[in-house]
Amino acid sequence: MKEYKVKIPFTGDIFVDVKAENKEDAVKLALKEASLECAGEWFTDDENIQVEEIKYKF
Repeated sequence: MKEYKVKIPFTGDIFVDVKAENKEDAVKLALKEASLECAGEWFTDDENIQVEEIKYKF
């Protein structure tokens, strides 16, 4: 699994860190974790949700 930082534009920006198999799953999980499932359906636009893979350097 990869780690992603998901930026959700909802009355300001909400950042959620999640672990998921891909970016699409990361968006779904982030909306669920942020308790914005209903709002995500009518307020957020997929084009405005930004997903960035978190990469660690050792």
